[in-house]
Amino acid sequence: LHKTALPLPVADNFDRDHLRLVMDKLTKQAVEMAAVNSRLDALLEASLRITSETEPGRLLDEFCKSARHLVSAKFGLVGIAEENGDHASVAGLSPEAYPGLKDISRMHAVMAGLLSGQKPVRARNTSADPGNFGFPKNFPGFGSLLAAPIVSPKHNYGWLCLFHRLGAVEFTE
Repeated sequence: LHKTALPLPVADNFDRDHLRLVMDKLTKQAVEMAAVNSRLDALLEASLRITSETEPGRLLDEFCKSARHLVSAKFGLVGIAEENGDHASVAGLSPEAYPGLKDISRMHAVMAGLLSGQKPVRARNTSADPGNFGFPKNFPGFGSLLAAPIVSPKHNYGWLCLFHRLGAVEFTE
C-alpha cells in the first residue's frame, strides 16, 4: 500500500505563509536598521573629526569628504565665499587630474546658477556631460548631482555639491 500525503489543512498553509511574510518583513527592517545605524556611526565619526579640527582648509576637506561618504557620492566639492578670499575643497578626485576644479570663481558662478532658488537641487545627467550644467569641459563626467546652499537666515556662506551617486542612478530625497 502506498501512503499518499494528505493536503495540509488551509489553516496550516495560512500560518506557514503568514510566518514567512512576517519573517521577510522583519529581515528587511533589520537590514534597513543596520544601514541607518552605519550612517549614524559615520555621522558621529565625522562630527568628531570636524569638531576637533581647527585649521580652516582641513576642516573644509573633512566636511567635503564626510558629506561624500555619508551619501555615497563618487566625488564632491564644497565652496565657501569669504570677504578675505574664496576657499574650496574637493573630495574623491585629484585636483591635479582636473585643473578646472581649482577655478573656484568659476565653480561659484556655476553653483550660483544651480542654486538660484537657495534650495537644494537634485538632478540626473543622462549623457554624463558636465557642460549640461555649466561646468567646464575638463570637468569630470557625472550621472547625477546633489547641490545644496550653505546658508543661515542672514548670510550665504557657500555651497556643497556631490556628484555621481554610487549604487543608484540618482540621489533621492
